[in-house]
Amino acid sequence: MRLKKKLEMFVRMVIPARIYNCSRWNLISKPLNKFDSVARRLLFHFKGRNYISYDYILKLSHILGAMNMISMHLMIQRQRLKLFGHIIRMKDERQVKQSLFGEIDAVRFRG
Repeated sequence: MRLKKKLEMFVRMVIPARIYNCSRWNLISKPLNKFDSVARRLLFHFKGRNYISYDYILKLSHILGAMNMISMHLMIQRQRLKLFGHIIRMKDERQVKQSLFGEIDAVRFRG
């Protein structure tokens, strides 16, 4: 399969399935960075060949004119920020916004 077509199919089919509902994931930075290595292995699974970095794949996609491809962890962070923006714009009475920004008024007992 031609490389440009492979990159376009990857961006249109694999990435949306891979990061579906990612805005609700509770991941720290180390597992987020593993998404890039998984994407690299999915795109270029060569046995016995030299290592191809994910940054090189991103540069290659821009050179070939394939779709705008950014790193997976940046896509996940973008989706998280979009969800946070939706929650910020919600009315104050919504439970989602209250649970995110609410304060606990209860008093803890001693002991």
